Amino acid sequence: HLARCSDPDTSKAAAASLDPTKLESEVLDVIKSFGDAGCISDQVEAKLSHIKCSSLTPRYAGLVKKGLIQDSGQRRIARSKRQQIVWVATW
Repeated sequence: HLARCSDPDTSKAAAASLDPTKLESEVLDVIKSFGDAGCISDQVEAKLSHIKCSSLTPRYAGLVKKGLIQDSGQRRIARSKRQQIVWVATW
């Protein structure tokens, strides 16, 4: 379910090799490490620089759905000069 039917075989193979549970756990651990101050995606990506951001960003939706993180309502300026959500762990 991590790849679309229309995706090329290489994308399907890459999706099959991912462990979203492990990635979610890693993202959650990073977000928790920032405590009540929370963090933006850029900060998660910096701490998990060995993982492509395209593998990290989809994990936020799953963590929100599971009630493990939430949008703090705050925004911070990212490297791109755009606003990013400040994520906080719900503990």
